[in-house]
Amino acid sequence: MAIMGRRKPGFTHVEYLKKSEIPTQFSDALDPAVHPELSQQIPPETMTIPAEESQPANMGEMLANYIRMMSSGGELVQISALRQSDTNISSVIAEMEASKDCEDIRSLTGEQDIYYYSLQVMSEYFASTTMLAQEKNYPRVIAEIVRFNCKTYPAATPEAYFSQTPYCMTEAQIADTLKEMQLTDEYRDICRVNSSSGIPYLYSSLFFSEKYGKAMANYAEEDDRGR
Repeated sequence: MAIMGRRKPGFTHVEYLKKSEIPTQFSDALDPAVHPELSQQIPPETMTIPAEESQPANMGEMLANYIRMMSSGGELVQISALRQSDTNISSVIAEMEASKDCEDIRSLTGEQDIYYYSLQVMSEYFASTTMLAQEKNYPRVIAEIVRFNCKTYPAATPEAYFSQTPYCMTEAQIADTLKEMQLTDEYRDICRVNSSSGIPYLYSSLFFSEKYGKAMANYAEEDDRGR
């Protein structure tokens, strides 16, 4: 099954050559009969054999390991991509979901696909906003993050935040999205304010007044300068 695409570091199978398979010039160099001192360097009773790495019990656990690896890099795994690699992926997913060792693997259903991630390395909040970014649902990305920051910390969100990974929006995309949001009742609570130095920040009127939004923008800027 090609669910993992190209092999990544840590997934390669290491094979060891027998002494008889090593070219003569190397086997002689390692032969204690030729160099007796080699047999005296490490007493046989003190030699340890590295423990073998635990292997996945089945294909479901192998898929879970792949999802964990992708999550650690900040990426979601789309079911459509899995289906392109393996037509039998549904049975593998069922095997994964039935395993107690894979309880950290969660899924999100978006408008375009189903996405998998691991709670061991990625929060549900980050996974959901990453999913929206992958589907290029920029109004929801901005609205959810701005509201979350206002409610949770509380804090204003710099516009430039959305140019970073995993959102990767251009300045034009951010500007166009904010214009679009002002024309939609669902997002009209998202407001723009400049800090005292002119840096644009966003806040939600569901949580902040304009005066408080500006104060939070100035506070965030002072905090950044103090770091």
